[in-house]
Order: sequence, then C-alpha cells, then structure tokens
Amino acid sequence: MLRVIYDFRIRPECDAELDELVRLWFGSMSTFPGFISISLFQDRGDPGHYCSIGDWQDATSYQAFYESDAHRAVAEASRDLFDAEARHTFQLCYQITARDGGE
Repeated sequence: MLRVIYDFRIRPECDAELDELVRLWFGSMSTFPGFISISLFQDRGDPGHYCSIGDWQDATSYQAFYESDAHRAVAEASRDLFDAEARHTFQLCYQITARDGGE
C-alpha cells in the first residue's frame, strides 16, 4: 500500500472555493484503478491549513493517476487556491490494528 500526504494552505480569500475543489479532487480519484481511500483534515489551530491522506494499492497505481488528465485538471483548478503545498509518499512497511473489542 502507498500513502500519499498533501499538506497545504488555502489562501484566505479562497475558503469558499475549497468545497468545489474537494469534490473535483476526490471525484477524480474515486474511480481510478488502484485507489483505496482519501480523507481531508483541517488543522484545529489554523483553519487555513489542511492535510489530505490518500491510500493507493501501490506506487504504480498512484503514478498512473498523478500523470493522468484527471490529475492535471485538478492541479490546474487548484493552482490559485494554495498559498503553499507539499506532497509526500510513503510505502507501508508495518501496521498494527486494534484487536476485536479494542478501541
């Protein structure tokens, strides 16, 4: 499994446009081969700071999406919304899950 983390800031004047961007962004991934899931988190102490965490079956699947027209469309649509962004990719090397009945 590959986990992709985008850490980004939205320009203050672009807050209203974030919902549309998320629909476009998440929608472009949802039917792409190898896509597993994506979540968006907002910094509790800094409302303009966000982090998305996406899971892919493997690096090849993610790379195919990253090089696709769908990704290019999202990148173009988001260009003016971001103050800053960083992308990180991590390969799963170890995982612990809760046991049945655990929290």
